[in-house]
Amino acid sequence: MTIAICGSISFYPEIVKVQQRLEAQEIQTYIPKGYGGNDKAIKESLTYEEDAKRKIEYNLIKDYYQKILVSDAILVINLEKNCIKNYIGGNVFLEIGFAYVNNRPVFLYNPIPEDLSYKTEIMAMKPIIIHGNVQKIFQYFKSLPSVYVASNSRPKITAVSSGLKSVGFKANVVGRKVNSQIADQPIGFDQILLGAENRLNGLKKSEKDYDLLVAIESGLVNIGKYYIDLGACMIENKKGERQVSISNGSNVPEEIARYVTQNEKELGIYLQQKFGLEEKDVVSFLTKGQRSRVDHLAEAVATAYLQLNS
Repeated sequence: MTIAICGSISFYPEIVKVQQRLEAQEIQTYIPKGYGGNDKAIKESLTYEEDAKRKIEYNLIKDYYQKILVSDAILVINLEKNCIKNYIGGNVFLEIGFAYVNNRPVFLYNPIPEDLSYKTEIMAMKPIIIHGNVQKIFQYFKSLPSVYVASNSRPKITAVSSGLKSVGFKANVVGRKVNSQIADQPIGFDQILLGAENRLNGLKKSEKDYDLLVAIESGLVNIGKYYIDLGACMIENKKGERQVSISNGSNVPEEIARYVTQNEKELGIYLQQKFGLEEKDVVSFLTKGQRSRVDHLAEAVATAYLQLNS
């Protein structure tokens, strides 16, 4: 599970404390970028124009929007500020809206402020008030349908969660390590689909109480002179019905594709090592960060789910 924590920079010490509490329970988190040093003092020393310039320069609004998209929910830390109890500022109001329209649950650390011009708008987005008790977040997710993913890969788990949320299906998505029983770098549609099927069958043997099982396998497909990197998503419901969908593909330069196929290298790891990438995201590398592997796989997850339920 991944939680994006939102809140005024004035609450930064408390945000970090909450982050530590969540991560101690193996919850991955995002927090806003601080100002360094005395965050509150630096923030208050800036004029409106200087603060706006900083947000533009570091692309802070869009950057956190992207983090919300790859999170399962947001948690708003709303404490007292400027004599306003449970303060929620304009920037955090935006982030609540981002989460709501993208079907991410919104948790408020404290109740909605009373004297707030956009109180009714926040109420309409149906936030869940936890009264400082982060255990209520876990209780909420445990109450949702159970979805197991045949991998511990964070991008795959995020893709499943994001894809299902994009079609309005909120679930508790949990990863499980399952072997594909094929090569680390699958080549061709047959191998990709076999890897997904093997993962799904392995997952089904270990999990008995579930609403959905999901397996994802990525690989290279040679079509004429082109080598396309793509993924297959296979979903099964508790009735035993299955559906499969193929993700968008990205054209891999021929010299790179030939090297990994001839030397039995995994494409993502090869690119990571050769170019010093932070993550083994083939799609991000090929699109210069404009798209990600999660984006492509989430679409495949959504399509497979819709076909399964049509």
